[in-house]
Amino acid sequence: MALSAREKILKAAFREFARRGFAGTRVNTVATKARVNKQLIYYYFGSKQGLYEEVAREIHAEREAVIGRAPDAFADNLAYWLRRHADDPDYLRLLMWESLEAAKKPPGEESRRHFWAESIAQAKRNEAAGLWPDAGDTGHALLCWLGAVMFPLAFPQLTRLIAGKAPDDATFLAEREAFLRAWAGRQIGR
Repeated sequence: MALSAREKILKAAFREFARRGFAGTRVNTVATKARVNKQLIYYYFGSKQGLYEEVAREIHAEREAVIGRAPDAFADNLAYWLRRHADDPDYLRLLMWESLEAAKKPPGEESRRHFWAESIAQAKRNEAAGLWPDAGDTGHALLCWLGAVMFPLAFPQLTRLIAGKAPDDATFLAEREAFLRAWAGRQIGR
């Protein structure tokens, strides 16, 4: 099925924002990559800011839909998200650009609060069911778990220096998944 002009714009914008950040992305470039007239971007989104906010909203809506399909068991969940983020490096790049460009509050942050609230709620349900370790403060625990999954992918230079492999190397991903599964087992076993 062919993508609509709006979908083409969002897809091209996501790639550009992930590669160049908000400040480095040009509406002209997004229009060229989407193969649409630049005015169509302004028609749909009003501004570059509006385009960015819609990209962020859609990305997190997609991820929120996946939360319910992710495995509940802690080890399986960590492995699932490791593979998902490894397969979609643009999402991590977008998050890194946000942290570099908008330390106080990234555009569209309010629209994502629900995503993270649902992530915490799911983690609490999994803790209550004994599927995840009882961490006391689920929000802080979620930050640690995200770090365990995302850090090696977000900082490839450190991964190469420490593990001796690139984070997109199949061997590294298999080793990291095995580590996360063993680590998760120790957390649940306490």
